[in-house]
Amino acid sequence: MRYRRLRRDAQRICRQAYKQHITDLVNSDPSSNKRLGALVKSLRCDQLGVSALNEGDTLYSDPKLKADILNRQFASAFTTEGDAPLPVIRRNVTPAVDSIHVVTCKGVTKLLRNLKPHKATGPDGIPARLLKQTTEVAPAVTLLFQASRDCGKVPTVWKEALIVTIFKKGNRSSAVNYRPISLTSILCKLCKHIVHSTISTHMDWRKLNMVSGKGALARHSSCLLLMILLKAWMINLKPT
Repeated sequence: MRYRRLRRDAQRICRQAYKQHITDLVNSDPSSNKRLGALVKSLRCDQLGVSALNEGDTLYSDPKLKADILNRQFASAFTTEGDAPLPVIRRNVTPAVDSIHVVTCKGVTKLLRNLKPHKATGPDGIPARLLKQTTEVAPAVTLLFQASRDCGKVPTVWKEALIVTIFKKGNRSSAVNYRPISLTSILCKLCKHIVHSTISTHMDWRKLNMVSGKGALARHSSCLLLMILLKAWMINLKPT
């Protein structure tokens, strides 16, 4: 009951502050204040979500039908890999990366504190703000990472993603003008960061360049390290 009372009080204070903010924007000079225009633009219905999509000569507004249209569009953009055998790689003389045997609680605590509080939540439903403000869960997260490393398995939810659509430009009724973004688990990203740090340290120590260009490893880490997480770390392989 006390929690509900405090929640109502907080909601009332937030509504009053929002109304006061709107009043201040309306009473200000519109010619010299861009915040009012930005607020109106953000509240426009056509700026939020996905508008009705056109397929053939029919315009669909049902959410499920729009999701099916976008799913077919996104699936058509991927290249289907064939069954050709992988090329034979010559013997590599580069020293292997040391295996990650221990995940420290101090390192996990640092990762939790450096999280961006507004980072989108993945399919596990754990918000970044909660993980950032409750670093007391660092020992439990450390045990989770270490157990995943020792048994060579990852939680099923780490392999899932929430797909959201972002409008690019052009006609909003065309599914071609939308691009998908995958929202993965934040804990899985922390796991990948540990692998990324180990590989980066090894490459800097050995003076290796995975791809040309400054910062290229960091730019390609999202897609590359997901495979490394599921292979090199989880099945106890040593990548070279």
